[in-house]
Amino acid sequence: ALVRHAGWIASCALAAVLFGGANASWAARLGAAATALDALTSDLLLAGKEGGSCGCTRSGSRWVFRCGNFGIILLNPDFREQALETLRTMVRVTMMRGAQSGGAVTYVPLKGKGLVGIRSRVVNGKRTDLSKLIHDKIKSDWAGSKRRYGESADPIFFAGHTRFATTSKATFDGTHPHQWTPPTPRNIWTREGVTWDCKTLNVESFICHNGDLDAFEIGEVTHSLEFLFDWIQRATHAPCPSGVDSAAVAGIIELLRTKGSWYLSLRFGFLFGPDRPTLEYKCLSKGELEALATIADQEFKSATSGDAPCPLSTLRDVLASRLYNRVAECTCSQWSTDPNDVEAGVRSSPHASPEPSAKSACPSCILRTHNLTCNDTGRLRLMMDAAVDAFLDQDLLAAVRLFLASARGSFGLCVTSSLDAHRQLVVASRGQTISVAFYPVTGIVLWGS
Repeated sequence: ALVRHAGWIASCALAAVLFGGANASWAARLGAAATALDALTSDLLLAGKEGGSCGCTRSGSRWVFRCGNFGIILLNPDFREQALETLRTMVRVTMMRGAQSGGAVTYVPLKGKGLVGIRSRVVNGKRTDLSKLIHDKIKSDWAGSKRRYGESADPIFFAGHTRFATTSKATFDGTHPHQWTPPTPRNIWTREGVTWDCKTLNVESFICHNGDLDAFEIGEVTHSLEFLFDWIQRATHAPCPSGVDSAAVAGIIELLRTKGSWYLSLRFGFLFGPDRPTLEYKCLSKGELEALATIADQEFKSATSGDAPCPLSTLRDVLASRLYNRVAECTCSQWSTDPNDVEAGVRSSPHASPEPSAKSACPSCILRTHNLTCNDTGRLRLMMDAAVDAFLDQDLLAAVRLFLASARGSFGLCVTSSLDAHRQLVVASRGQTISVAFYPVTGIVLWGS
């Protein structure tokens, strides 16, 4: 009882002192009053706690603790050594939300191929201190990464999570941060001024998640979690890393973070462009996506290079038109050109392969095997329009916004990507709070939930 009531008692006492003090500013008094009010409603009156999916909930006479996020951004390299001790203190506090397992992720340079994630995870023992285990693991992995990849003077961060397994066992594979697809090299286009450049960069992402993913809406159809796992596996061509719902969050984020990659953007366009009533459909294979991405790379390079590159203001429409025209016309004579047969998908030869090779088939043949043609429903146009928008717009922030707009459940999220970690990470929440603290003198930013 003392622990449960200590928070609101202290908050109210501080407010009373500030309101009674002659030298207290109105800003300080207002902040103390707001904190005390929040503490009274959440800790004393239990508003929003009963039956929630995060934080602490009451079951009979017992209190049940759940998971917690924590993280630190280091803008000043002079404070990197002290940062690990700060991180350990944060883990120790966050352990009140759950201390069965935990971990953190950071990113380091990958020798001209962008950034690579360094994930450190541990499962707590019966008589061990999770904060020490995480601290020692991070310190060891970070030292190893510096020997292997070198050290960067750029700002870095550690994003972490401690877990109390509410719906599954406290296993290593269920420990955050979660990643669905292992690191993969991709062709990534970036824009510097008016010039576009393509490089092969490492692509991977991680998420830390408090809460529960119950369902996800695609188009106007809401799909429950049990169907999402199989769909993500077929879409990414990567096995499910864990049966916990947070792994599905990681998988969906990977499908949504697409900016700069035609492979990822065309995959997004195929999955989210045309309306489909179910998730039970055949996804594009790796070979098919690579063939389509090669064509898109060629068209994009043609549109953005040369003496008269397409200006950014009209690039979106030009790309959508070029890609649509390129994939709409069959050039390999595997299909009948009779207008009555086109929509039925009749081949010109009865001996034609039912599954044309992704390397040899034209893009029209590839998409026609997936029932995407230039017919009245406009499904092919929807795919190409969605792919172009995803290529130009969907960085990490846009991906998380889209996720939260379509996801059903409660979320305390920290999302990172190797393509954005040099400039961006995203912290977001719904159905719970995340606190952020800024320390301008030391150049440190902390967050926790």
